Amino acid sequence: MLLPHDFIQKQSNAPIIGPVPVAHIVEQLKQEYGAEQASWELVSPHLERMQAQNAYYYAQDEHLKVTPEEIQVKLLRVPVSDKTRHYTQQDFVRWDSNSDDIFVVYEAQTGYFYCSSSMLHLEIKLAMGLSTSDLEHKTEHYTEYMGLLRRYIETYT
Repeated sequence: MLLPHDFIQKQSNAPIIGPVPVAHIVEQLKQEYGAEQASWELVSPHLERMQAQNAYYYAQDEHLKVTPEEIQVKLLRVPVSDKTRHYTQQDFVRWDSNSDDIFVVYEAQTGYFYCSSSMLHLEIKLAMGLSTSDLEHKTEHYTEYMGLLRRYIETYT
């Protein structure tokens, strides 16, 4: 599977047929960019609690049956390097005052994620793709996806 950025460059008008689990994309980030699991101690203490609540509310919006106790948000640190520097050039929020690392929060069972780089956030969302049903029936998820793809192309390419 191509990295999101590569896919978007090659097929700028086509959605990815998925859905691709967020855990799969996290593995790609580890392989391609040297990302690694990080401790929540690296960032402000309230962020873990806030992201866990966001993941729970996301699950509710998606009509997933999950309790707050079942939510397990994980933190991924993507180091800034020549391969990743472009993710920090615009629309980037620094989470750690001691580094420019990019952070990705994810919750595997719900598919929730958040990224401190808007560009990478969009790439992850686009890489997660659409179900065949969403594509065929032009659902709300399809409309959202195509809008995000258009925004990505206009803003970052």
